[in-house]
Amino acid sequence: MNIVQGAQAWFPLTPDEDEAQQRALQRLLAPSPKRIVDLGAGSGRIGTPLAGAGHTVLAIDHDEAALAHCKPPIRTRLLDFTDPGADLAHPDGPAHAYLILGNTFLLLHNPIEALRLLQRLAEHAAPDAMLILDNFCASLWREVADGFWQEGVSEDTRMQMIWDAADPVIAIREDDAVNEDDWSIRPTDTRLRLWSLGELRLLAHASGQWGAPEVHEDDALIIFRRHA
Repeated sequence: MNIVQGAQAWFPLTPDEDEAQQRALQRLLAPSPKRIVDLGAGSGRIGTPLAGAGHTVLAIDHDEAALAHCKPPIRTRLLDFTDPGADLAHPDGPAHAYLILGNTFLLLHNPIEALRLLQRLAEHAAPDAMLILDNFCASLWREVADGFWQEGVSEDTRMQMIWDAADPVIAIREDDAVNEDDWSIRPTDTRLRLWSLGELRLLAHASGQWGAPEVHEDDALIIFRRHA
């Protein structure tokens, strides 16, 4: 899923990060075949190798062109998973794992909407299910601490980054939308939340359905485990 046009330039997974994530998922979801729902699946970066390993994968995205790359045995569902009315159930039964990868979770900038999503996923999840995210807390906040995430306009003037005045939320404008005289986030801007691990702990606790987030042993993933 693209966060905004050209967003991969801001939130890329390097080849090494992608490889580490793929290895971690294969280990975490082994050995038996599992029912997996990939939210914001895009063109199947994650779903294709998992389906190849024998898992039954449902890929959900609102980008029809991207989903067209997800070939059988992957099943697809064209919708926006952040829509409160979206059908997020696996067609074969309770899901063993929900995946929100590729930094897609940052789109959930409103904590209340994120909380409601976790509660909805729990309704369709097996008792021992997992919710798996990128470990963006480590990578993005490390870059913030190093001074990378500064408010401003890129040297080529094609991209503008704006911070919310009172929340760890940013907006990115590109090309014709860049306005060096306007540094407030507009209603039409796409907001992205730089979630911290502490916020995710609070989110899990408030859901009443998911355990506290665990950082995977190789630092590639964050895992919530469904309360039995």
